[in-house]
Amino acid sequence: MHLKFTKMNGIGNDFVVIDTINQHINITKNMVKRIADRHRGVGCDQLLIIEPPKEDHVDFNYRIFNRDGLEASQCGNGARCIAKFIYDQGLSGKRKLLVSSIGGMLHIELVGKDMVAVEIQPPSFDPKKVPFKTEKQEQSYKLEIMSRMIEFVPVTVGNPHAIIFERDIRKVNIRQIGRNFQKNQSFPNQVNVNFAQIINKDLIKLRVFERGSGETESCGSGACATAAAAIRDGLVNSTVTVQQKGGHLKIVWPSESNPIKMIGEAKTVFQGVMNI
Repeated sequence: MHLKFTKMNGIGNDFVVIDTINQHINITKNMVKRIADRHRGVGCDQLLIIEPPKEDHVDFNYRIFNRDGLEASQCGNGARCIAKFIYDQGLSGKRKLLVSSIGGMLHIELVGKDMVAVEIQPPSFDPKKVPFKTEKQEQSYKLEIMSRMIEFVPVTVGNPHAIIFERDIRKVNIRQIGRNFQKNQSFPNQVNVNFAQIINKDLIKLRVFERGSGETESCGSGACATAAAAIRDGLVNSTVTVQQKGGHLKIVWPSESNPIKMIGEAKTVFQGVMNI
């Protein structure tokens, strides 16, 4: 079976995008792992699938699969790439789209040649929604990880994140701490672990250890979750830049009742055909 695909990236977070509107494919865990393999496949952090809408008022549905083959609920950088793919491939001429995923509805808008704005549901700090097991809701929590009590803020923007504020994220053992957080039974669905450094009121530096992918060059939902935690606690302004290894994102969150908006690049790398 020959399968058309497009390789894309959103500030270094790379994806293989597959249109299942114009071609048929049954996605399996092993298939995702083969495609995502950087030595024997195309290579990517996540595989993105575009499907016809499941509801009349929605333009498209999309699904996200991590490199380990497991389905994820949300991906901010992926959503921006999806919007550019849809427009560039002529699947829709609209510059504003409503797209559904298992993590919720996304309002996506092309605001420039390679620039896309994504509105994600309002962040939630309710531990039950993350989910995070705890007896009561607090501003922050602590877990003993590698003989160290680590303070963090759990937050969901359609998928779970734990935000850890550090003095210098360059010195953090992100792999070991990230893996130990993900194995902790307090997070029944595992968690994306965000290591954030506040530079000033307008800038956050960030590294993210993602479920099923490890550390990636950038994470859109991680940038939104981190900005939300920092804005809530008065550490930064309601419009803030989040700098990651792959580039920067502009995050806007006016108030707790508003959706959170992310603005950043989405680019096509190449197109191809693979034999499945």
